[in-house]
Amino acid sequence: MKNNRTDLHIALTVLSLILIFDHVSAALSQYNLLYESPREQPMHPRTFFLTASQERKVVNEVLCEGKDCPEFRVVNDFSNFIQERLYSDANFLSTPSQNSCDVIGTLNAANESLEKYRKGENERGRKFYPVAPLLAQIYHVSSIKTRYPWCKMSIMVNMYIPPYLGIPPAPTNNSLSFKRLPKAFHVYVYTFTGGIEYRMLMELESFRSTLDALMLCYNQERFYLATYKGINEVEDRHEIWLEHC
Repeated sequence: MKNNRTDLHIALTVLSLILIFDHVSAALSQYNLLYESPREQPMHPRTFFLTASQERKVVNEVLCEGKDCPEFRVVNDFSNFIQERLYSDANFLSTPSQNSCDVIGTLNAANESLEKYRKGENERGRKFYPVAPLLAQIYHVSSIKTRYPWCKMSIMVNMYIPPYLGIPPAPTNNSLSFKRLPKAFHVYVYTFTGGIEYRMLMELESFRSTLDALMLCYNQERFYLATYKGINEVEDRHEIWLEHC
């Protein structure tokens, strides 16, 4: 009787080992063990889902430096740091258009006026958190390959007004006015780093050349400069926007 129990125990042990071996073999069969580690799972396309509010939070933290910014969705991604975006309806506070050879001085002066509004210089004394981007709309009627290209451009600077303000208070500075983006503001976006005054026009030419090579249609009379941290930050990330046509 004792021998029978011993034989049964051995048989069960062997059966357990066989089952374990089969399970491990099945798990490892998906790997080429000469080249892959079974601990390294292969990469797959995104299998998780973000709600609209979660995706919005990711955009604010990563792209907008944690600030409120206009909502958009990415339509296409291209090489050379180019994106195609579709922006939702958004409200901006705008400075009047100015012609000046000093682009940095113009942007800084406009930003100062807009920041005063954000910090309470409005009819209700309402303050709100920093927003992004500072968006300069730039018109040019001649080639940018001239000796003093900035002198031939007209610049209007815009600050995003977040929707939680409701009906925004009127500015006490009468030169400022509200402006809305179209409901479907469709743009190609190019990202670059470096000083705005000397780097941006070179990057703009490269951007246009790439869009031409891709046979994409865009507005050639104006472009937008979006800054997220600061106008004078040489190493900051900036964007050039060209409107889809």
